[in-house]
Order: sequence, then structure tokens, then C-alpha cells
Amino acid sequence: MLSLNEVEQNKIFTINKLDNKDNRSRFKEVYIKRGATGEVYGVEVPIEEYLTYTTERSEKDALQIYLDHYDIFENAMDHFVSDMKESGLNLPAFVKEINRSELIYKKLNSVV
Repeated sequence: MLSLNEVEQNKIFTINKLDNKDNRSRFKEVYIKRGATGEVYGVEVPIEEYLTYTTERSEKDALQIYLDHYDIFENAMDHFVSDMKESGLNLPAFVKEINRSELIYKKLNSVV
């Protein structure tokens, strides 16, 4: 595997699998090799950056609801993050609530 010895391969296989997430912000782990050895590093980005580049459909859908309302991406993002923090919910719970609320809203408005 990419000319990596067994020790280096094992480091790669631990990425995002270690139970070290308590009391930490959202982060992803990456393996960086310099010379003969490499290390696994945790990478944290602000929630705004995470949401800008997420590929999770439910997160993109929830942010789109805000974008439809606020028109400008920066305004939508600011309100989304502010509302999430004010709600006290973590990101997955907040996204689920926004998407659920939008579905209910659409159903109510489709009744003639």
C-alpha cells in the first residue's frame, strides 16, 4: 500500500476510529508522511467552514433552507450557526430538526 511498512499502514487504519472524542470539538484525522515516517493528526475547522464544504445531504438541505430565506450565503450561514448555538442542540440534532420542520411546513402549505 503506497510503499508503506506495516507500522505506517496501521497508523492509517486508526484514522477516525480511536475513542478520543470526549470534550473535543468536531475534528477529522489525517495521516501525513514526511520522510520515512508519518503521523496521524486531528484537524479542526470552524463550523462555518465545515458546513461550507460538507457533502452530507441532510446538512446541505438544512443550510439550503436558510439560504432560501436569507438569499445571501454569508447571512444564511450566520443565522444557521447562531440558531444552532441558541438551540443548544449539536449539529446532527439541529439539522434533523430543521429538515423535519421544513417538511411539516411544506405539508401544511400543500393542503388546499
